[in-house]
Amino acid sequence: MDKYECIYIHIPKAAGTSVLSALMDGDPNPDRDHTGFKTYLESNPAKFNRYFKFSFVRDPWDRLISVYTYLKGGGNGGADRYFEQLIADKYPTFEDFVLEYLDKDRIHQHILLRPQFLFLYDHKDECRVDFVGRLESIDDDFENVAARLKLECKLPKSNRSKRKKKEAYLSNPKVINKIADLYSRDIELFGYQMPASSIDT
Repeated sequence: MDKYECIYIHIPKAAGTSVLSALMDGDPNPDRDHTGFKTYLESNPAKFNRYFKFSFVRDPWDRLISVYTYLKGGGNGGADRYFEQLIADKYPTFEDFVLEYLDKDRIHQHILLRPQFLFLYDHKDECRVDFVGRLESIDDDFENVAARLKLECKLPKSNRSKRKKKEAYLSNPKVINKIADLYSRDIELFGYQMPASSIDT
């Protein structure tokens, strides 16, 4: 974003609409583009190197629950309708979706399921942005970003989904452990911990 000389890497289902709204002077429906660092780098290397680059990540278990409930409700229309129908026909519960549908290939078949580190890390496992905040501490982390960019605004709370608490989806240890396996690099690189209810299976 040229106005603030920054590049925001918008990882899906990690408070991106709220962040974009703040950057766009409160626009409640900003354009959302889930583009990894590489696209920005290749498009304008000089700007990429000079601008402040940041992103926000989210607990992989909580993020996947959010993705599932979003797709189950129809997502953003278009191609998401396929997943809405797929879930309705074959995977009506989160447990079904994780244990019977997801695997290491399928998490790359929809941008919402893509591991977060792929948006930010290069092939040498080097993070290519200057700051990575976390959804779990987003108010404090966004204050750091706002100070860096000289933004005078609070982070709006946008695009929240209605769903049960995280724990309600994670009663089966097999679900917890499979998500941990599928998103192991996110867990490792961003320092997330297994939910307390997980056990070896």
